[in-house]
Amino acid sequence: MSRWITFSLVSILLLLSSVAISAQEANGQVIDMANTLNVRSGPSGAEAIVGELAGNTPVSVIGRTSTNRWFQITSLDGSVTGWAASDFIQLNVQRASIPVVGASATSSSSTTTTTTTTESTTTTTTTADTPAGEPVGNATVNVVAANMRASANTRSAILAELPSGTSVTVIGRNSTSTWIRVQLADGQQGWIFARLLDLGMSMSSIPATNASTVITTTTTNEDGTTTTNTSSSVEVAVPAGDAPYFTLGASASNIFATGQELGNRANVFSKIGDSITVAEEMFTPFGFGVYNLGGYSYLQPTISFFMAQARNNNSFNNTSLAAGNGYNTRTVLSSEFSNTALCLPGESPLACEYRLTRPAVALIMLGSNDTTTVPIDEFADNLRTIVDYSVNNGVIPVLSTIPPRPNFPGRAESYNQVIISIAADRGLPLWDYYGAMVTLPDSGLREDGLHPTSPPLGFEQGADFRGNNLQYGYVMRNLTALQALHVLRVNVLQ
Repeated sequence: MSRWITFSLVSILLLLSSVAISAQEANGQVIDMANTLNVRSGPSGAEAIVGELAGNTPVSVIGRTSTNRWFQITSLDGSVTGWAASDFIQLNVQRASIPVVGASATSSSSTTTTTTTTESTTTTTTTADTPAGEPVGNATVNVVAANMRASANTRSAILAELPSGTSVTVIGRNSTSTWIRVQLADGQQGWIFARLLDLGMSMSSIPATNASTVITTTTTNEDGTTTTNTSSSVEVAVPAGDAPYFTLGASASNIFATGQELGNRANVFSKIGDSITVAEEMFTPFGFGVYNLGGYSYLQPTISFFMAQARNNNSFNNTSLAAGNGYNTRTVLSSEFSNTALCLPGESPLACEYRLTRPAVALIMLGSNDTTTVPIDEFADNLRTIVDYSVNNGVIPVLSTIPPRPNFPGRAESYNQVIISIAADRGLPLWDYYGAMVTLPDSGLREDGLHPTSPPLGFEQGADFRGNNLQYGYVMRNLTALQALHVLRVNVLQ
């Protein structure tokens, strides 16, 4: 009898175990990736690795963080349980159906927050802008103080500083809807950056008006006198083909507006990256005037725009405090690698660069060194931290994909998928350098399979966009970088 009872209990336990295993169905799977995905003990790239899962492995997602950056998962056989970066898990169910770990049952089941981001589209026609006519409504300053300028450009003269709550009459906008032409009660007219105003009407109801850019340059002569030169040019729309490897993103204008309030400079950019960024052929030819635009003459105003003093030079030649040989996403976030002569104690290279340079834009290409030193989930976590810090400080992060790494098949592609995903999720500008490189002979790479190829004369031809020079990796990077800056300048920074 006891033997029968024991047998029955064992049978029941086996049955229950079988039911439990079968009930654990996959509601997601690891994305298709060349390397394995690390499963960690907690929702952070710094936590211990408790297991690894191959690409396309089905999993059960049992929880998520409130930020949706990490999923708590378990393999179907129960051998691996822990946390994985959400970028690497493709869900088969709605994300909202996954409980937030640490949230109360009431809040996770009865409260759902939905955020919808709508990307605006600007249509450019061949007709001339119409002049400002009758007032179309009122707007209110929504920041502590907004500058009203002589033209739709942060470099133009400030006509008035308007405190929060000031009501202005709206009489026009520029063709990209980034600046609003207003009139004060005393009849004075000027331009205010659109994001600094609460509009009492739709943008489409505001007539487009001539938004010329006025640039005033004052030069001090040897005899102590000054010479003032003023130039004016009407803004032009950016043809789609002008930047085939760049996507602006919906968040750039908002980030820029934040940066302007924090004191960032519209005509300054920072460089965040590794040896490919600090190479002699990269950026510096523009700064020294050693370039030939060939058929890309429309890029000249962008070069001129960024020739302002950044920190120790113009933006092209400025010595970045967050770029260097061998740098990766860990490096730029670690105070261990900061310049002790310039940076504050405990300050990261990224924070130090932004504090001392005050850029409006950061061109960020990190990942080539991460592919062999930083696990992909930690890379994703680090890159999000870099993005968050940039956005919170009003710096537009332009994320660049990394070039191919033929010695490590599929590795660059996996890390690029992270870069593309983060840019898409946050509506950030994306510079697809990888897409440009794969069109070149040998993917634009040297024999080491890591660094871009240089033209025969190196620095002297690094920004020569004529003929066969465009077959070299560094020349293509200079061209696509300048195209990205061009789109930002015309559509956001002015």
